[in-house]
Amino acid sequence: MELLCWKRLQKRNHLTVHAHMKKAGSRGFIALAAVVGSLLLLLPPPFAGAAPVPAAAIRPDGPGTGSNCTRSCGDIDIPYPFGVEPGCYHAAWFNLTCDSSYQPPQLFLGDGTVQVLEISVPDGTVRINSSQLMYTVDVGVSTASGPWGGGLPRGGPFFLSESRSSVALVGCGAQVELRGGDDNSLIASCAAVCPLDTDRRIVVEKRSSACTGVGCCQADIVLGYDFYDIQINKLNGSVYALASSVYLVDQGFSYTDEMSGVVYGHFPEALPATLDWVISNAGCGSVYRNDTTVDECRSTDSFCLEAQYNIGSRGRRCSCDDGYQGNPYVQDGCRDIDECRFPDIYPCYGHCENYNGSFSCQCHPGYYGNASVPNGCQDINECLDQEGHSCYGICLNLPGTFQCQCPIGTHGNASRKLGCVAYKNSSAVSGLGIGLGVSGGTSLLLLAFGSPFIIRKIKERKVKKMKEKYFSQNHGLLLQQLLTHKADIGERMIITLEELEKATNNFDKARVVGGGGHGIVFKGILDLHVVAIKKSKIVVQKKSMNS
Repeated sequence: MELLCWKRLQKRNHLTVHAHMKKAGSRGFIALAAVVGSLLLLLPPPFAGAAPVPAAAIRPDGPGTGSNCTRSCGDIDIPYPFGVEPGCYHAAWFNLTCDSSYQPPQLFLGDGTVQVLEISVPDGTVRINSSQLMYTVDVGVSTASGPWGGGLPRGGPFFLSESRSSVALVGCGAQVELRGGDDNSLIASCAAVCPLDTDRRIVVEKRSSACTGVGCCQADIVLGYDFYDIQINKLNGSVYALASSVYLVDQGFSYTDEMSGVVYGHFPEALPATLDWVISNAGCGSVYRNDTTVDECRSTDSFCLEAQYNIGSRGRRCSCDDGYQGNPYVQDGCRDIDECRFPDIYPCYGHCENYNGSFSCQCHPGYYGNASVPNGCQDINECLDQEGHSCYGICLNLPGTFQCQCPIGTHGNASRKLGCVAYKNSSAVSGLGIGLGVSGGTSLLLLAFGSPFIIRKIKERKVKKMKEKYFSQNHGLLLQQLLTHKADIGERMIITLEELEKATNNFDKARVVGGGGHGIVFKGILDLHVVAIKKSKIVVQKKSMNS
C-alpha cells in the first residue's frame, strides 16, 4: 500500500516518491516537495488468474489443514484461505509473512509490507495499520499529491471497506481530495482550518473531540478501491507554513490531547484501517451448491455469497448457513451454533432447545405467549376451559398448573367425565364415624392445651362482674355523669381512682399523713395542688327494701 508502514519502507530501502507541486503563477509560488512513502511492489498476475495452491500440497481433507501450516503470528490468528507456507493458503493473494524479528512477531500481507492487525473470515475483512501520508505545504506552495494503495495488489481481492472507512486530514489551512476509479473521480473531501487569535497565534482544539474542521477534518469513503490519488490544496488566503498529515482510517477518527501538537509536525505514524476481501472476482452464478464455480465453499453448511458493495461485480465469498458459524472455506468448518448457550445474543425467557442450524424458544408448560421477550409468557387459566383441560370436577388454577378434584361427597377421577361418584351409605356412615372420631380427638387436644387460658378468662370475668356490682351499689352512674364535667380541682366533686392512685404514687405509705377508724389519709398532688386524700378501709353494703 502506498505510504503504508513508513518505518517498514525505510527499513527495506524502497524508493521515496516526491509529490509534485503546482505553481501559482500570479503569486509566484515556489513548488516544494511533499514527502510521501510509497512501496513499489512486483504485482502478481491479475486476480482472476491468480495461481492456486499446488495440487501436490493439497491434503485429501482440504487445503490449508496440514500440521505444518502456521495458524497464528504473535497474538493474531491466521485462518484459511490465508496462510504463510506454500500449500497453506488459497492463492498467491492470500499469502502472509510472519516477521519474528519483532517482539512479539508481526504479521504482514504478501512479502511483508502492509501490517495485518486482524483477519475475520465471517466478516470478510482484514484490519491493517495504515501509515500516515505527510505533506509539507510551505509558503508559495499551492498543492501536493500522492498515491495510496501501492502495498496492495492492483485488481486483487483487497479494497478499502465502504462501510467503515474515512479520510482524515490533520493540519491547518488545507483541503484534502480523495480520487479513485477508472475516471479518477472525486470520492471524498474535507478541509481543516486553524483560527488566529488577537496575537495572530494559531488556535486548535486541545481536548478529545471528533474532527470537525478545526485543526482536523474527516469524510466518509463510500466507494472502496485498492488504489487512490490524494491531493492536498492550500486554502485561499492561508498564511500557514505547516505540515499536513492524511490518513485513510476507520471511521470515528478523534483529535485527542496527545495529538494537539500535530500542527507542528508531530503525527501518529499509523492508524487502523479496514479492508474488505473476496475469494474470487467472479460471481456465484445460478447454482449455489455443488457447483465447480464455487468450490471454495468447502463446508457442507455453507453457501456462496455475492459481495454487496456500492461498486458492482466485486466478486464472491463464502458464508456459513444461518444457525452455523466458523470457516466455510475448510471441510466441516461451519459448526452449529448452540443458541441456548448465548442468551445475551439469542434471548429466551422460557424453555430453549437447540437444533442443527436453529433452536426453539417456548414458554414453559402451563404458560403461553412470546418466550423471546421478558415477561412474554403468561399463566394459562385452565379453569376457564375445564373440558379442554379434562377437568370435570372442582378446578383450582395455580401458576403454571391447576388442580382438579371431585366435589365434596363424591370420589373418583375428576379428569374423566362421570368420573366422580357419590359415596354409598355404608361409606357415608363409616366416613361420619371417622369424622366424629377425628373431631372428638381434636376437641380433647384443644381442651387440654387451652384449659389455662380458659381458667384465666373465667377469673377475669368474675372480677369484672364484681366491679360492675360495686359500681352499681355505690351510685357509679351518678359518679360517671359527674366525671364528664370539666372543672378546676377546687370545684370538682368526683375524682377517678386512677387520678387518686397517680396523685398518691399508688397510695405509697411514704405519703401517709394520718388516719382513723374509717380510713387512712394520704398527701397527694392533683392539678399542681397539694390535697389530702382519704382511703376508706371498709365497704358499706346496704340491703334494699325488697331483700
